[in-house]
Amino acid sequence: MQIVSLNIATRKPITWRGKTWETGIFKKETNQAIFLTKTGVKSDAVVDLKHHGGRDKAVYAFSKSHYPFFKKQFPKINFSNGIFGENLTIDNLDEKKIHIGDIFRVGEALIQVSQPRLSCKTLNAVFQSDLMMKLFINTTFSGVYFSVLQEGFVQPNDSFELVNQNKEALTVATVYSLFTYNKTNRSLITKALSLEALSPSLKKDIQRKLLI
Repeated sequence: MQIVSLNIATRKPITWRGKTWETGIFKKETNQAIFLTKTGVKSDAVVDLKHHGGRDKAVYAFSKSHYPFFKKQFPKINFSNGIFGENLTIDNLDEKKIHIGDIFRVGEALIQVSQPRLSCKTLNAVFQSDLMMKLFINTTFSGVYFSVLQEGFVQPNDSFELVNQNKEALTVATVYSLFTYNKTNRSLITKALSLEALSPSLKKDIQRKLLI
């Protein structure tokens, strides 16, 4: 796999349904190297620290191959790289083949898959449509959050190399399905909660929302 673009953002206001808040979702492509730290991408704005950033969600990647699906639904939107709020736009990132705990080398950094991204109202605001969250939820196109095992610089066009596959773990898509069509699948819930590399915050979400 290959990096298509590196994307960072500054804080900006966003308005939807009569409410305005600040966000770091408006990522723009940069031709400069970015530095991945244990808690996030240096110089990249993260506003909603409850749901983004931090050790378990330090870097967000999204597949360029997912863009056409959403472009078909929103033909008037300019689908510039980073529109989904991703730091790394990857040419072909497949959530159905990537496992929780998989480790990738990207530039100088080593990063580990920690969880899928869950849909939020900010996506609706970016696309100015309540349809966006519904589309996002009903696909496997969640994108992937990573923790950073080894800090380092990443250059545009660096390769995105799998160095250790955790084949016994659930895939990102399967974990994401626990919030969609597998909400009551107890065996999958139990296995997800046993995954050492799955982010603690998502485990809490699974326990609180699914084990009731």
